[in-house]
Amino acid sequence: MFAAWKPTRPPVLVAPKYKTPLCPAGVFDQSASRVPALSSSTASVTACTCRVFANLVHVMGDSEPPQPPSTSPPPPPTAGAEAYSAWVFEQLEHHDGVIFDCDGTLVDSMPRHYIAWKQATSDHSIPFPASEFYATAGMPAAAILRSLIATHLPDTPAADVPALIDTIIAAKGVALRAIPPPAPIPTVLAVATAARAAGLRVSVASGGARADVSAALAAAGISNWFAATVCAEDVAHGKPAPDVFLAAAAQMGCPPGTRVMGLEDADMGLQALRSAGMTGVDVRRMQGYPLPPKE
Repeated sequence: MFAAWKPTRPPVLVAPKYKTPLCPAGVFDQSASRVPALSSSTASVTACTCRVFANLVHVMGDSEPPQPPSTSPPPPPTAGAEAYSAWVFEQLEHHDGVIFDCDGTLVDSMPRHYIAWKQATSDHSIPFPASEFYATAGMPAAAILRSLIATHLPDTPAADVPALIDTIIAAKGVALRAIPPPAPIPTVLAVATAARAAGLRVSVASGGARADVSAALAAAGISNWFAATVCAEDVAHGKPAPDVFLAAAAQMGCPPGTRVMGLEDADMGLQALRSAGMTGVDVRRMQGYPLPPKE
């Protein structure tokens, strides 16, 4: 289990009092990062990022010794998106590594996946409403289909289920590739930008197939941002099991005992983070996050 706040590395980049909050040059250089310009709704998130980075750029040997790491619980839902976003950036000061889910977290790909799922499942007379789709976010495709087949095609012989699953997954992949690539989510990329600028280890942990995840990261121009990318094929148990997050943490150099936080857009992913002993961030609560349309 990951023990929160255990000081296992030297606190090189902590400055409790930093009088001039300057945003580092190039951190939000659109031409270099290929990150879309932040909208006015996420402007305060950008400002918050700058303040957090200022607190992190502390030079060793300063006259004021670094303070021990501390943290605070997330603000309640009544506090609003701005307060929650400020809390997220504040947490970067107290963690050694950050893990990002891909679909719906780094990139706005969930509507795209839903269109492909609907097309593939409807070809086999399997209903898959949006509410059910978003409730299963983070689960491996095979696990989702086993549940759908058992519910809607209960007379399917057990011996035929694996082949049917493979057929639907293949059809979903074809449909997905015909849809334009997803756009990155600026408010989450701002967290990744700040974490990388602070020298934190960053990785991706996704319940999606590696081909889809790699394509999404490449389209967003962020493939080389992460020390590790762990996908559905890499672990025995998908979310809500913690396997994918534990593997990502290990691969980016954060063994058990280090301080790791994870960003997720799905309840199953947040459950997996809790099981892994990591700090969970619900990006749906962040300012500027593109919430899915209601049915």
